[in-house]
Amino acid sequence: MSTTTETAEPALVVEDTGAVLRVRFPVLAIEGLDTGDGRYITPGGLGCRALPLSLAAQPYDPHGGQDSPAAEVFGKITKAERHPGSEVTSPTTGEPFGAGVWVWSGEGEIDGAHRWADLVRKGYLRGVSIVMGEMDAEIIAEDEAALSEHPRRRAVVNGANIACATLVPVPAFADAHLELVNDDTAMVAAADLPSELHTEPVPPWLSS
Repeated sequence: MSTTTETAEPALVVEDTGAVLRVRFPVLAIEGLDTGDGRYITPGGLGCRALPLSLAAQPYDPHGGQDSPAAEVFGKITKAERHPGSEVTSPTTGEPFGAGVWVWSGEGEIDGAHRWADLVRKGYLRGVSIVMGEMDAEIIAEDEAALSEHPRRRAVVNGANIACATLVPVPAFADAHLELVNDDTAMVAAADLPSELHTEPVPPWLSS
C-alpha cells in the first residue's frame, strides 16, 4: 500500500502568470538505491514536509569549475506518495525496481509564463533532484568504502524529509524525472479560473 500526502486546500494561482502547467513526477526520489554520486537513503528513512513544497529550476550544468546561477522557484509540489519498488518501473531498465527499494512519486504545477517553462514543455529539462531537510547522515571515508560491499558509497542518509525539489539536467537518481500531464486540463489560463482562485501579483522567488 502506498503512503500519500497531499494538500487539502485548492491551489492559489497568481493572476499574472498566464498559465499553469500541471506535471507529475513518476520518480521523485528512491530509498534503498545508490545515487550516481554515491549517496544512499535507508529504506524507511525518508519523509516529506507539509505540502505544498517549492519546485525550482536550475537548467545550467556547471563545468570548468564555475558555479551556476541560483535556482529559481517557478512552481510547487502538491502531492507526494511512497510506493514499494516492485510497483514502479524503472525508466532505465524497463523493469520494476528491486526488493527493498521504495520510490517516491508526486504531482505539482509550474508557472507556464516563467522563462524556464518552455524547457519543460519541450522535454529539454526533466531531471529532478530533491533537497533534504532534518537530515541524519553518515559520511563514509574513501578508504573505508573501498573495503566494503559498496566501494562507491560516500554517504548514508538514515533520516530526512523532502524539503523541496529542483529540475536539473543531471539528476542524482538517473530515474528521477518529470513529465507533463497530457490532458485537456494540463494548461489552465489564470484569467479563466474562478475569481476566488486569484490572488494579487507577487514578485518572483529566488532560492537561496
